[in-house]
Amino acid sequence: MSNIAGSLINWLGRGLALLRGCGSPRLTPSAALPVLCLALAGALLAPSAAAASAGCTAVNAGSLNHTSSLSDSVFQVVTRAVNAGLTVQQFAAGDRLNYSYTISNTNVGTHAYYRPTNVAGGIGGAVAFVGTSTNVSSTGDATSSGSGSVILPAEITDVYITDTQAVAGQSGTVTWTVTCTPAAAAAAPTVTAVSPGSGPAGGGTSVILTGTDFTGATAVNFGATAATAFTVNSATSITATAPAGTGTVDVRVTTSGGTSATTAADQYSYVAAPTVTSVSPTAGPTSGGTTVTITGTGFSGTTAVTFGATPATGFTVNSATQITATVPAGTGTVNVRVTTLGGTSAVAAANQFSYVAAPTVTSISPTAGPGSGGTTVTITGTGFSGTTAVTFGATPATGFTVNSATQITA
Repeated sequence: MSNIAGSLINWLGRGLALLRGCGSPRLTPSAALPVLCLALAGALLAPSAAAASAGCTAVNAGSLNHTSSLSDSVFQVVTRAVNAGLTVQQFAAGDRLNYSYTISNTNVGTHAYYRPTNVAGGIGGAVAFVGTSTNVSSTGDATSSGSGSVILPAEITDVYITDTQAVAGQSGTVTWTVTCTPAAAAAAPTVTAVSPGSGPAGGGTSVILTGTDFTGATAVNFGATAATAFTVNSATSITATAPAGTGTVDVRVTTSGGTSATTAADQYSYVAAPTVTSVSPTAGPTSGGTTVTITGTGFSGTTAVTFGATPATGFTVNSATQITATVPAGTGTVNVRVTTLGGTSAVAAANQFSYVAAPTVTSISPTAGPGSGGTTVTITGTGFSGTTAVTFGATPATGFTVNSATQITA
């Protein structure tokens, strides 16, 4: 906090104002000098060396003499620095300027008025702040005082704190004190929950972050990688799209108040897609119903097992490396694929399952023989590959040979 205290002799017609810029004509903002200046009727006071400090930490002080008249409405302006070579910063949004003044009338027996006036409009689109709502007067050698404060907006053009209306011929002393308190630093955000807490390594998962102080978030990172996109829903909620990644990372939010600290609550895990390395048995009837053992990796949390485009009739995750599934009805050769939060297993030769159509018998030769058996019969048809049994009624053939997919001798 830093003060300026200036005594304005013959003070009537004077007030305290803040103006961004120190250009000419009087009190006109200048892009070349985007600072707050102390001026009287356009004449700049020499800035004090203390004004080299940045932001709220320094303002200038000065005093001027003036003989007032009824038409006077000149502003007194507070500066922070215009010295060549000094590095300064603008007052920040949220900085609070507190000001107070004391007036004394040096003319015994007369009545001097000091009246804060709301400046409507003004040079460069002034923003006015009235110090008090009533007149302040001083009679004889008496003194009076007033005070006020204002929190500065994000963009300061002209900020006139007070103006005065003069009474001609009166003189006295007004002493101003101005203090500047920096805006309270914004609190760093916190992340208290991430939902869902995991997703595929390829990214793309929409994640809801819950926490505090998210307003004005400028970045959301998953580990060292920026979120693909994010939306600040409120001060306590952000929706972010997870980028590609691996392992478990901390999801952190950055605002003007800083970056959220890492905690167990902000972690997000990238889950690798499962793999299928074998299917046993590798074939079954088109009607389905075969129990198949699937071997591979990353099966924990499996949400689906499919045979081609058809979901398994049912499945059980025995471990992270084994699933037992019931084959649905189907045809042809299909890929058996497993889906988890990490994605779906890739297509590979090792995960194929073939549907085998039931065999057909189109002819038997000869068609008759003795009741004692022993006749060699040629059976013609389709789908004989892998034949496991040939029966005559309910009685198995004494023996059989699969000659081809279309012929059996029994």
